[in-house]
Amino acid sequence: MLELRRSPASWGEGGRETRVCGLSGSAPLTLSPSAFGAPQEQLEMETRMRDGLRKLLAASTSRDQALRAAKALALCNGRLRGLRAEFRRRSEESAGRGSDVAAKDREACRGKVGISDLRIPLMWKNSHHFNSKDRSERYSVFCLFKMGAQVYDSDLLIVDKAATDICLENATIFEGAGPDFQLKVEVYSCCCGEDPLTFTNTPRKLVKKLKNSLGKSTGKKFSSALDQSDVETLLLTETATHGVNYSLLASASLSLENAKDAFNAHSLTLLGNEDSPSWLPLYGTMCCRLVAQPDCMTQDAMTGFLNEQPSGGVPGETWRRRYCVLRGGQLLCFSAPKEREADAEPALSVPINRETHIRPVDEEAGKKANLFSVINPEPGEDTARIFQAESQQDLCKWMEAFSQHFFDFSQWKHCCEEFMRMETGSPQKPPLFLAKEATSVYQELSIDSPVKPDPLVATAQREEEEESRAALFVGPDEADVSSGSSLKRSESSPRRSRDSEGTSKGREPSSRP
Repeated sequence: MLELRRSPASWGEGGRETRVCGLSGSAPLTLSPSAFGAPQEQLEMETRMRDGLRKLLAASTSRDQALRAAKALALCNGRLRGLRAEFRRRSEESAGRGSDVAAKDREACRGKVGISDLRIPLMWKNSHHFNSKDRSERYSVFCLFKMGAQVYDSDLLIVDKAATDICLENATIFEGAGPDFQLKVEVYSCCCGEDPLTFTNTPRKLVKKLKNSLGKSTGKKFSSALDQSDVETLLLTETATHGVNYSLLASASLSLENAKDAFNAHSLTLLGNEDSPSWLPLYGTMCCRLVAQPDCMTQDAMTGFLNEQPSGGVPGETWRRRYCVLRGGQLLCFSAPKEREADAEPALSVPINRETHIRPVDEEAGKKANLFSVINPEPGEDTARIFQAESQQDLCKWMEAFSQHFFDFSQWKHCCEEFMRMETGSPQKPPLFLAKEATSVYQELSIDSPVKPDPLVATAQREEEEESRAALFVGPDEADVSSGSSLKRSESSPRRSRDSEGTSKGREPSSRP
């Protein structure tokens, strides 16, 4: 709570309470017709992109191309609708506000809103989920995340009747969100079975089969006509565009009350028709992680030098000059700006929350001016700290910054009580149809029987183990003794060789009588 008072001596005339001029608050934005240049340019760009995506969808020659082009087209249409709505809203605000800008109330700070780890359970019938023959029918699923003119999409996921839920790991972050934000989540699906989307060689096979099915005389007449006409291209185009139609299955609207630093469940509004080929049995609930980071928690609301009175207020004790930063519900006091730049620990940290009382200190004769106190209620007693601004103008700036900080707390509510961690990105995904399909956890368990090894390989491994085991039981002394005995045996048996006369060098030739 911020209490603003003025003393009769220096703060105002007649002791009346006056409101400090706003310096750090978000000023209302006045938009003239010329200020709509950026949205108008985005509108024109998205329109050109939509026309190009329609041509790309018509010319798609593979299932992957058609699904991605249709998804991009849905994203482009969503952005066009969001830009038109934002354009109308700004026009109405500009016309209704006119020149009465000063009467606009204080506005809360902006912030970031992030959504990640989306899970949507599926309710397949047991006959469908455990029937391995009914796995050819697959569905392409993605989500659109909308907040005003900002529209983002998730990755494209292929699921079949073996999947137990839709898992989207994307981390989507919205910039410049207000505390009254409305985040809309839309779930789209499209049946991508083999029947409507058999691309690539299908037109060529149809043309070849049509030519071969005709008789010789009739075939010669129609063969030239088929060659001259672009039947193959026609069939290819019709096959590519047929069946690629995403349907809106469900939607959900999330607000500030749903933002928590945890994985929570939220209700889904089911919109799909059960008779539609793109229908999926959604459970009616989705789980995700929705977090919000107000700018007052991540950015400096006010910085500058303040003189801190030593604790206890002992007369004659020197005041400490601190470089103070108001940020994230804390008044951080550093000895010098270099410590702040080096991310060092502050010398003093004073909590600034909803229970904090900040009020100017009346100036008395012979005492310091431009003082204010920060009081945090504690059980048993209140802890108060006195600070001095360098000038009255700086004091006005600090009091306005505190006032704006308290107002931001009141608007962002629980998001200012504890900092919420936000995912910054998503891992790279492989190509759509090369990715591993969604399966149940039971199918990922390895229950295969052990494989019997080859007899020759087993024999070689057994002999190698026996040799290794024998080498372990032979000591170094035994190895030396065995090598020495073998050397003696080799020396005791002289080499015998015969010369060219047939005599032996190892003994004397015997004489004949």
